[in-house]
Amino acid sequence: MSYLGAPPARAPLSSAQIEDGTIATIDLAAGAVTTAKITDANVTAAKVSSDVSQLGKNLIINGAMTVAQRGTQTGVGASGGYHNDQFRYTATGTPTARFTTSKGTGITGAPGSQRIIVTTADSALAAGVYYSMTTNIEGQNLQHLGYGTASAKAMTYQAVFKTDWAGTMTLVFSQPDGSRYYATPVALEGDESQEVFTFTLSGDASGQIDNNTGNGFVVSLMLAAGSNFQGGTTGAWAASNNNILGAHNTGNFTDTIGNYIEFSLVQLEVGSVATDFEHEPISVTLAKCQRYLYVPGAGAASANEIVGQGIASSTTVALVKAYPPVEMRAAIAVTATAGDWKLNDGTASFDVTALAASVAGRRSIRLTVTVASGLTQYRDCELIADGTANRILAFTAEL
Repeated sequence: MSYLGAPPARAPLSSAQIEDGTIATIDLAAGAVTTAKITDANVTAAKVSSDVSQLGKNLIINGAMTVAQRGTQTGVGASGGYHNDQFRYTATGTPTARFTTSKGTGITGAPGSQRIIVTTADSALAAGVYYSMTTNIEGQNLQHLGYGTASAKAMTYQAVFKTDWAGTMTLVFSQPDGSRYYATPVALEGDESQEVFTFTLSGDASGQIDNNTGNGFVVSLMLAAGSNFQGGTTGAWAASNNNILGAHNTGNFTDTIGNYIEFSLVQLEVGSVATDFEHEPISVTLAKCQRYLYVPGAGAASANEIVGQGIASSTTVALVKAYPPVEMRAAIAVTATAGDWKLNDGTASFDVTALAASVAGRRSIRLTVTVASGLTQYRDCELIADGTANRILAFTAEL
């Protein structure tokens, strides 16, 4: 057909006239698809390749258990204690069970795991006793959740468990600022296979997470719980004075020597869908952990591990300064066994008899270090380990 003059205008193609798959990437001009042309909410998480990392989505630090600055802990039970950074064993009442906590390797795809083995059983669990593994999240890192408002956001928790104990534990989410908790059961097969657990937690419009450096949110895995903690609510946010209620039907993991549980790939993220675990470089995870704990040499200190440098103020006392690699959460406290350390002034080494913080900030700390005798006043000196591996001098600002 021919036309005199210009051909008639054609109506533009509509989306309905374009068959699926007919427009390939090669058909699109460079820069043709701009941000302005993408309708709001059209790019969803499902359309983003799993290779594209959502940096910072995991609210839990060290969920892959890559950092364990303290090393293996034995005889854990009467008081709280850590192994992997950010994951703390806690108990209340008069607990009689004891555990060894260590870094495991039994979770496929994880660089490490939290492994807990019962070494002394508590087969007759008292009403006022519970045992748990907890991790805490700083309040100022959670303000985007909108807790305490009508737009409070849901979060999804996931973890991989492996255990030889069959029964039910309880996962308790709590807000210390608002005295609120949410409990849900975790049923474990106990056949030593890997069990993936996921759970979506509703936002809490009545909650409270203060915008500060304090403890804003706690995630607790209840290993065993006496009857005092078996009441309360499950499956919904509720008020609580102690933040550890709702442990309905929690079995007694501590009832037999040798029971073990191992877990890793722990993630808590905004939204109602569990996405791929966020693996990050160990240097990133270590820096996050060091805001709360700094162990020079990461527990493998040798005679060459210099903790701090200073000057002798007398023949028995030196003032030693240390500088953590990152600003810590709060004023630094120090924990150490004095006899594990020495002062070296370049001519000789002297056994430390006492060690304490004298001035502490968030970026630096000054230690008063005492020896029996032999220092030369005003001579420079260094605080070093006594040459034995796994000496721990911990600078702490933990939640």
